[in-house]
Amino acid sequence: MSWKSRSPTTKPGLHTLRFRYACSGTTVGGACRPLDLWVNNVRVGQLPFTATGAGVWTAYADNPAVTVTLDNSVGSTNTVELRAVNNVGPNIDRLTISSQ
Repeated sequence: MSWKSRSPTTKPGLHTLRFRYACSGTTVGGACRPLDLWVNNVRVGQLPFTATGAGVWTAYADNPAVTVTLDNSVGSTNTVELRAVNNVGPNIDRLTISSQ
């Protein structure tokens, strides 16, 4: 899953990413399916996601915030990607980017 962000009014530097997601598990808060986070073709790390519902995919939550550096100089475009680990992952509903 990939997003492109272009905002000449946002200052460059540290930004917070939050993903809204749903993931079924055996217990709420238990381990779910991790995803690799890539920013501008650089792997930032693996994001853990916990189960938001036991046996259901309709309960959504926000993951803990992740801080990354984005280049938002005038005319620049940033690419944020979530890549599946072992071909599985949670259902992603939304990405929110906030300046710090």
